[in-house]
Amino acid sequence: MGAEDKYGFHHPLVDSAFNTVTNQLVLDTNFNGEYNAWVFNNSSQPIFFFPGDDNQRYAKMGNGLNNSPCWSDPAGPACQGGTAQDLQALLNASGNRSDLLSVGPFQKFEPGDEIKIAFAYVLAKKKVDGLPNSANTPAQREILVDNALWAQRAYNGEDANFNGRLDAGEDKDGNGVITRFILPSPPDIPRTRIVAENNTIDVYWGKNSENSIDPITKNKDYEGYRVYLTQFGFDVTGVPNLAEDLKLIAAYDSAGNNLFFDTGFDSIRLAEPVYFEGDTTPYTYRYRISNIQNGWQYAVSVTAFDRGNQETNLESLESSILANAKRAFAGTPANPNMAANEPYVYPNPYYFGASWEGKSNFQEESRKLTFANLPERCDVRIFTVAGDFIDEFTHDQSYNGSDIRWFRTFGAEVPEDNVFSGGEHSWDLLSRDAQIIARGLYMYSVKDLDTGEMFLGKFVIIK
Repeated sequence: MGAEDKYGFHHPLVDSAFNTVTNQLVLDTNFNGEYNAWVFNNSSQPIFFFPGDDNQRYAKMGNGLNNSPCWSDPAGPACQGGTAQDLQALLNASGNRSDLLSVGPFQKFEPGDEIKIAFAYVLAKKKVDGLPNSANTPAQREILVDNALWAQRAYNGEDANFNGRLDAGEDKDGNGVITRFILPSPPDIPRTRIVAENNTIDVYWGKNSENSIDPITKNKDYEGYRVYLTQFGFDVTGVPNLAEDLKLIAAYDSAGNNLFFDTGFDSIRLAEPVYFEGDTTPYTYRYRISNIQNGWQYAVSVTAFDRGNQETNLESLESSILANAKRAFAGTPANPNMAANEPYVYPNPYYFGASWEGKSNFQEESRKLTFANLPERCDVRIFTVAGDFIDEFTHDQSYNGSDIRWFRTFGAEVPEDNVFSGGEHSWDLLSRDAQIIARGLYMYSVKDLDTGEMFLGKFVIIK
């Protein structure tokens, strides 16, 4: 694991030689980390010479460049009286070199003992400081160094001061041994429920995130929630990418701790938790999104974030924006009385290539016409004006769009993540034999499967 030791360089840290019976640390007091580099296949180079035999290889392993006075103080008298070379500057120059990081010695290593080695690949973008890459300035390396330190902290785990033993207060899980590879993590993902209504999307979520325990401090460090929504037409005006398409529309955090905005939660906290059929989660909060266009798709997500940790320079962490994202389609609710509230079709007239359809490799199969004000359970049949049967479908409360290609192309990957209002159902304008229908006037019937009530309507297709 990349660690910065007393010499100021990063090296893989050998966890230790562990006796498999007693699991006790048995390192020699002279145990050190050494860094070396050499020019490939060049034995005549005075400093970066290629080790030609086992003795030279062992000497390289046991005496690193980091031990040279020219490593840390190239301008100092000790370096100037010796090689007078700025070793780190030479290493930063281009060249065909090999690097060796070694640790040891292991003075006591018995049969059956183990050496456990941990290492990390640490990557980072260069931080732009206006200088060329070849400058390799501390500012350019800032993100890389920070990532390396977090890798080290993850390895240290409960061993906060990295001295190889559990000190008072470090045994967070109480198991008597150092637990390593502990990464900071955000609060638990809020349990979320999306309800699509007429021109409205209601976002409900529970308070499970508020009991999240930080894996490092073992404290509850939950701070607040954020609500995200995509913009109108995000799914059909370009290539959807929810990680970028979801935009922050609201944020709430704990009041009175002088962190973030101290908004509190009164404006979103329900007087009593809400429960949904078949769902035991108590939903404590609700955020209402109004003025939504019916029939269009919106992605919605709720995240939880924590306070961060100033002691370790850890910024606030937020749960995944994609983890509980749903696709919501505002629309009419289930219709209990078709005589008083007639079903209808939109858009009507329908023009091929409607703006909400987007572009698809299956364009003729990815069309969408929506029937609205439907009963909770009903059969819908479509005919020509001459009475020729075209297609039919059954609508119920479990509708998720999986019966037509449009939702497989533009909707959620998992059909259950498509949320509808209960009174709308989309049709792909294909006959029951998957044929493209002609332009003209069409009739449809709706039969309420609970009451037997019937309704007849019409719509127009224009090409």
